[in-house]
This record gives sequence, C-alpha cells and structure tokens, in this order.
Amino acid sequence: MYPRKYRLADPLNVTQREKLFQSTSSKSRHDRTTAILTPRWWLVLPCLTLIILIQSSDPLLMNDFIIRHYERRYGFDTSPGSQHKDCIKSQRTSSSSQSYWQFYSNDQNHPDYSKVQQDAASFHTKNSIVGLIPASLTFILFGANCDHIGRRPLIILPLIGKIIWYSSMLIIVHRNLSDTWILSARALDSIFGSGGLIMLGALAYVTDCTNTSNRPRAFLLTEAIMFLARIIPVLAIGIWLRYFQYTVPLSVCLSLSVIALIYAIFIQPESIDNVRNMSFFKQLTLIRLKYLINIVTAYTKKRSDNKRQLLLLITIISILIQVAVFGYLSVLSLYLYGQPLCLDALHVGLLSTAQAVLVFLWSTITALINKPFDNSYLPLFMGIFAVIGNLIILAFAKTIWLLYIGVCIGSLTFMIMPILRAKIVKQIEIDEYAIVFIAAGIIETVGHSAVGAAANSIYNATLNFLPGLVFLVFAGIAIISLSILSSLAFVEQKISKNTNAKLMRNRRDTI
Repeated sequence: MYPRKYRLADPLNVTQREKLFQSTSSKSRHDRTTAILTPRWWLVLPCLTLIILIQSSDPLLMNDFIIRHYERRYGFDTSPGSQHKDCIKSQRTSSSSQSYWQFYSNDQNHPDYSKVQQDAASFHTKNSIVGLIPASLTFILFGANCDHIGRRPLIILPLIGKIIWYSSMLIIVHRNLSDTWILSARALDSIFGSGGLIMLGALAYVTDCTNTSNRPRAFLLTEAIMFLARIIPVLAIGIWLRYFQYTVPLSVCLSLSVIALIYAIFIQPESIDNVRNMSFFKQLTLIRLKYLINIVTAYTKKRSDNKRQLLLLITIISILIQVAVFGYLSVLSLYLYGQPLCLDALHVGLLSTAQAVLVFLWSTITALINKPFDNSYLPLFMGIFAVIGNLIILAFAKTIWLLYIGVCIGSLTFMIMPILRAKIVKQIEIDEYAIVFIAAGIIETVGHSAVGAAANSIYNATLNFLPGLVFLVFAGIAIISLSILSSLAFVEQKISKNTNAKLMRNRRDTI
C-alpha cells in the first residue's frame, strides 16, 4: 500500500467533487443571467421608442392612403407627384363662381372633389367606431389587472395586434381590397389593445424600477425620447409619400413591430417580482374581473378636506381637454388635405414636426426652470387659452403661415396634462396612484376613438359650408373647461383659507 498522501482519490469523492463543481458552475451561470435580466427602467425604452415611431407615422400614412383611395375611385390623379393638383384646381374653379366656403361647383364637366373628403370622413368615422369597443374593453381589463399580471403583457399584446394590422394592410394595398377589409383589420388590431396600453405598461415599468430620487430624471428622459421619436417618422413619411407609395413604409412599420415583440418577449424582464418567472400565457391566467371595482372606488370613496370634490373637478377638466385635443387631432390631417388648404403629405408632416419640436423645446425649458408649477394655476390657464387660440386659427386659416402661428400657440398645450396629473396625485393616497392613472388612461383610450368618430362626423356634415366648424366646436369644449378651472381655483383657494384658519386657531389654543 502507498502512504495515505500518495493514494488515488476515492471514486466517490471524485463524483461528489464533480457534482459540487457542476452545482457551483450552474449557480454562477444563474447569477450572471439574473444580473443581465435585472429590471432597469431604461430597458423599456426600446419598446416604447419603437411603438412611438409606429404610432406617429400611422395617422398620416393612413389618411394619405384613404384620400388617394377615394381620389382613384372618382377619377382624380393619384400619382405620387400629383400633390393634390386636382384639389387646388377645383378650388380655383369653385372660387370663381361661388363663395369661399362653398367648396365645389356642380359643373358636370369637373369631378366633385368634395365627395373625396366626404367619403374619407365617413370612413374615418367607421374606423374609429369599429375600434372603440374592443380597444376600450382590452384597456379596462388589462389596465385594472396590471399590478397583478405584470407589465409585459400590456406591452406584448398590442404589438401582436400591430403585426396583424400591418400584415393585413400590405395585403390590402397589394390587392387593392375594399374598405370592409380595412375596417376588419382595424377591429382585429383593436382586440389586442391600443398604443395607450403600451404607454401605460411602459410608464408603470419606469415607476417600478425607480425611486423618489431618480424617478423625475427617468421620466424626463423618457418624455424627451418620446418627443424625439415623434419628430422623425412624420417628416420621413411626408417626404416619402410625396414621391412614392405605401409598400415600403408599411413594411418598415411591420418590421419595427416584429423587432419590438422579439425584444419584449426575450430580452425585457418583468418588473413585478411575483410574476417575474412566469411565462406570458401564465401571466394572462391571473386576470380577474374583481379588480375593476377599484377604479370606481377611487373616485367615489369619501376623502378629507374636500379632496374628492377636487379630484372630480380635476378629472372633468382633464377629460374635456383631452376631448378638445384628441378631437381636432383626429380630423386635422383630413382637413389639411382638403380645401381651402389642399396640402400634401410633406407639408402636413412639416407642420406636425414643427409642433413636436416646439413642444420638446418648451418641455426642456420647463424642466430646467426647476419650479413646482403644480402650485400655480397660471400655466393651466395659459395652456387652455393656447388650445382655444390654436383651434380658432385652424378654423379660419387660409394660408400656411397662419397654420404655423397656430402651431406655435398650440405647443403650449403640453403644460396642461403634467400639471393636472400632479394635482391629482395630491388628492389621493400612495397606493391609489396606479388605479387613478389607469382610469385616466381608460378615458384617454375611449375618448380617442369616440371623439374621433364624432369629429369626423361633424366635419362630414359641415364640409360644404364651413369645414372649420369642427374646430370651433372643440374650442367651445375648451372654454367650458376654462370655466370649470376657475371654479377649481376658487374651491382650492377656499379650502386653503379654511385650513390656514384652523391652523391659526390650533396655535392660539395651544398658547
């Protein structure tokens, strides 16, 4: 026998050593994987940026497609370089024999271009209606459950819908299918949720992965990236559609949707600890209807110091402002394409780009001022007056330079919603933040579709005598919000005085 120190290792010990080594290696690999997949707030930015790129280009792209679709039906020139020459020609013909607001003559020698605008407005109304109920139900169900099922389902599901939508549109464009196919594709897309659902999931993701110290900076950077993402696609689509057709931009949007979906499934981790290791389908099984009650309860429960009254007033103002803004945006591209302006995709893209740049500049300046604007009502009044001024200018503008003046004024609108959100936060408890903002998102989603349908219906009905009347209607809604804001300022000032009086009495009693 060899001395003990020269003996070969026992096979059993070798086996144990190998198992220990394998266990240690597996654990280290797991630790490295966990470190890579640890949720960080900036991990949601790729998906958010891609969906903003897609959403920003979609309204202009679809409006141009629908306009040319009906121009082709009525025998107008639909070549990429035509630049709405028939619209301008019809404008000159009608202006020589009729008043400014009476668009087109009944001369049988000239096609009636007003029918293009009327049919396009009718289509946009139907398009908004078919997506209203599915998108609203999906947002309500998933929004109310987002704290329990996690954030990733809110991001993944709408991306699946976008892939279906752009795949269907490529087939529709290639085969020149009827309006029914477009409406069916929109309804199917809406079942999977809207872009607002992704916005809710992304903002909730940022909130989960930040604390009170770094959250403002994270939201500021997120907002800045969102604004920048809105600038590029609209301008690019406007330039492209001036010379080319739709296959390439639709293919790009489809590719971006696929890339975003792959990223959300395989790279982006879940920010909610309880469901982090669950698959997407397992997370969906956690949906419960009972969480819908919490949304109603947040607005109906009793609160101290008249906070429920203030919460309701702020919410009503928020709804009215969103109705005014969503309403005019839903019909703006169609209005600019028609008479009296007859703009093409490039000019509409430049106008939208100018507004996005101004909003980005104003938001940057506001962030650098480092002043709590939520304590003042002056920015709110300025923002609402900016909405009203922009809408009045749009209603009566006959030249492009007036439109740019309206855009400059309307860019101040961005101040309204952040301040209203800050005021809402003051009226609720910490554990109610998500529920209240989910309710606001539901209102936004429902309003976007319902108000869009109403706006296009008003434009269609008033097209032949005052096409800008739709903007005056939404200006009137903004004026109503202005009167409610005055009531809110009065109520809050009264509550503040009563609170100060109570504090003074308590101090005197203590002395």
